[in-house]
Amino acid sequence: MDARRALIQRRTSAGPIFFCERGRFDFNPGVTALPGGPALGPFGAFGNSFASFVLGDADLTGRSFVNTTPTDRMTQFFSFFQDTWQASSKLTLNLGLRHEVYTPTHPQFAEGGSNYDPSTNTLLISGPGDVPLNTGVETEWKNFAPRFGLSYRLNKTTVVRTGYGISYFMGRFGFYGGTIATQFPAVFHTQVGIANDFLIAGTLDSIAAISSQAVPSNGRLTPAPNQPLFSIPLHNPTPFVHSYNFTIQRQIANDLTVDIGYVGSLGRKLPYSRELNAAYPGTGAGGLALFQAFGRTVTTTLRANGVNNNYNSLQANATKRFSHGLPFTVAYTCSKTLGVGDDQASFVNVLDFKKDYGPTSYDLTHMLTISHLYELPFGSGKRFVSSSPLRFLVGGWQVNGILRAATGAPFTATAVSTSCNCPGNGKFADAVAPVWRRQGSSSGRSSTTSRIRRISTIRTAISIRVFSAR
Repeated sequence: MDARRALIQRRTSAGPIFFCERGRFDFNPGVTALPGGPALGPFGAFGNSFASFVLGDADLTGRSFVNTTPTDRMTQFFSFFQDTWQASSKLTLNLGLRHEVYTPTHPQFAEGGSNYDPSTNTLLISGPGDVPLNTGVETEWKNFAPRFGLSYRLNKTTVVRTGYGISYFMGRFGFYGGTIATQFPAVFHTQVGIANDFLIAGTLDSIAAISSQAVPSNGRLTPAPNQPLFSIPLHNPTPFVHSYNFTIQRQIANDLTVDIGYVGSLGRKLPYSRELNAAYPGTGAGGLALFQAFGRTVTTTLRANGVNNNYNSLQANATKRFSHGLPFTVAYTCSKTLGVGDDQASFVNVLDFKKDYGPTSYDLTHMLTISHLYELPFGSGKRFVSSSPLRFLVGGWQVNGILRAATGAPFTATAVSTSCNCPGNGKFADAVAPVWRRQGSSSGRSSTTSRIRRISTIRTAISIRVFSAR
């Protein structure tokens, strides 16, 4: 069994949107653009934003003030059982079961954090009244993770291995601890204006004042202050991953083995961030979801667990053990990773984040890695210059090398969202014409409308080491 107590003891400097204590001005293109007007053009986003700056007309202004250092805490409990059973001279089984508990993050003291309820426009404040320090976020007690492994020897030179397991985990502690403890009443945020709403929301000669209000004795503040806020669902399942593999390994020679196999995983209930106060295209500030429901005009971010990803790969390896002064390893992977985002994902289309599903930024289709070590055949006990006085100079040298070649990572083509008049939301770029790319060194061009070709990467590293000659 294992028990851990995690702490974050820091002066909070983040939040749904942290403006800093001296204030911040955002100059976006909408102030000097027209709703429904012509496209901004390839340099319009910068040009319009810079024009807003020259005029001193900010699109959004804000200011933050850190009221207290909440000292976030989380308790984790782990227990496991594992056994290895050799059923026969050919068959070995490995069985295990793990149980994990992660308590919700909470501040050490009352009023050290809060949690926004978007269904009632209520801010649950940690500690006062019947609101617990974790604001009522439930603890998952049923996180059981079975493990299974099998190894079967077909003959003297061939072994088959397969396995399956579930692994629970938590996102970065700051993802959770930096949520309830980075907003009212621990941190005060004042936001004036809405990003990309085509309206001026402040000038350089003034900055928004910090506003606050009393904390009610029952710990429920309704309506919630019109400040940037985070929300965590009260039922927030623990993220987990299904991992599985099937591999065949064969000994080709006394010092050479090869293996080939399938390796895959399914990520479930993974962490993500999502803007709740977003508008549909063309609706402007009046289309903000929480403005229509409660009159909220500021950033409101949901941090939850609930998106999925998957990984599938063919993996092959060849390993030569040390002999004749040379060991090496060659590894090749052909894989595909799909999901709605990367680690603790955020989305372009927050109103339908399933449209963000596709290759992740770390999806490398092909990857080849070659590593080697070679002892030069000079010096005492070697093939050459074994007895010459030169053996002290030329003996004991090694050459090491690593080659890594991979196809490039994909990217998502997005566009400035100002023209869609959809505050709080993002925008994918439209394919308005074929994509042209130059072929090799020729001056001709060819087009494709399916996708943009990835750029391959090759990395090498070579080192030379010397050891004392015998």
